[in-house]
Amino acid sequence: MTKLTTSIIAVAVCVAFGVPVMAQTLPRDGYHAARKRVAAEYDMDKARCARLEGNARAVCLADARGQAKVARAEVEAQYHPSEQADRSLRVAKAEADYAVARERCGTQKGDAKSACVTRAKAALKHGMAHAQNG
Repeated sequence: MTKLTTSIIAVAVCVAFGVPVMAQTLPRDGYHAARKRVAAEYDMDKARCARLEGNARAVCLADARGQAKVARAEVEAQYHPSEQADRSLRVAKAEADYAVARERCGTQKGDAKSACVTRAKAALKHGMAHAQNG
């Protein structure tokens, strides 16, 4: 196997299991291939969401956007490893979780919805604090 193929397979496995690769930087070709793969996965996820209706569709789309944002941040962290890239990845995860949690609150009414949104905001605040402190 070529070095490029090995790198692409390693990136795919790490991204699939949510394990950022920090010890090894991503070569330029692998970076561009990974970005294209993330975009293709996002398009497939959006197409899957198109079959749903109402709030389920909104939740699905928020999840797809969040997964794509996290995957792009992981690729960036692999291509340019740094503490800032790690922080950006943690922020992306917190924001993605928040967006999905907010959409899930959409089916609720009144006090239940207010409490749901409050919990989502608290989780975001905790995630952002974790992102800044590492």
